[in-house]
Amino acid sequence: MRGRRILVLYGPSHLTKKGDRLCVLKETRTASYPVRHLDCIIVFGNISFSTEAVHFIVSNSIYVFFLSRFGRIKGMIVDVFLRSNNHLRIHQYRKYVENRTHIAKLIVRGKLEEVKNIYRINIDSYLRKLEDAKDIDEIMGIEGAISRSMFDTFSKNIRGADIDFKGRSYKPPADEVNALLSLAYTLTYCVAFPVVVSMGFDPYISFLHSKRGTHASFCSDVIEPLRPFVTKSLEDPIRRKVFVKGDFKKDGNGFYLHKESFGKFMNWFEGIKEDLTDRLQETLLYITEELK
Repeated sequence: MRGRRILVLYGPSHLTKKGDRLCVLKETRTASYPVRHLDCIIVFGNISFSTEAVHFIVSNSIYVFFLSRFGRIKGMIVDVFLRSNNHLRIHQYRKYVENRTHIAKLIVRGKLEEVKNIYRINIDSYLRKLEDAKDIDEIMGIEGAISRSMFDTFSKNIRGADIDFKGRSYKPPADEVNALLSLAYTLTYCVAFPVVVSMGFDPYISFLHSKRGTHASFCSDVIEPLRPFVTKSLEDPIRRKVFVKGDFKKDGNGFYLHKESFGKFMNWFEGIKEDLTDRLQETLLYITEELK
């Protein structure tokens, strides 16, 4: 929702409720936040919640996402899993059974067009291959190929930055830039989940990505056309050295953003969030028309 912000919490701390505000108790310090100003809550580390705070969060339709230090979602708190209006979900289920590849192609075509518009990459050969693709594996292969082309251009555009990028990698991110990309894509997923549910979709019935575990794979579907925009938006702060090596820690083979540096990341993300939400809603409206 416009004008609302994402609240990021690091443990150890305790979340409780006082009046119309959520209060974060951390050692000897307390901070409070009006619930009407919150979009969602991102949690890292050990955070305890009072029962009253949980009820307050749920009743105000605020989603809570629990993330690992590498930016992977470990769990979430949501108000209502699915809304009572099921007409769109019926169309979604039917299309999944009858013609899954049609929507999968539509999603990848949307990503191709965004890569063309944002990165000026010729997509003609990819479009021809997409048109001829017979199954999801072929479509995913095309999506992977255009992503590699996008990251090749991205890498050239950030050359000379203070932080490293050795090509897209995750689970865990192998360098500082990948840590930023993984975190940015995860927050995009977090923004997408409540929008997907509020518009009447089932977040777990996907067309492009395969369902695994608790992964809301339809949310991953609909953020694919948004990835070029998110990726491009990171170029400027990386080039201007807003993020430097001292902002990151390494644990084993993976890098993650230091909690003291998270504020400037969130300032960047909040700056693109409204545009991101508008793009997401456009994608979902387009899919809605194709499902009917």
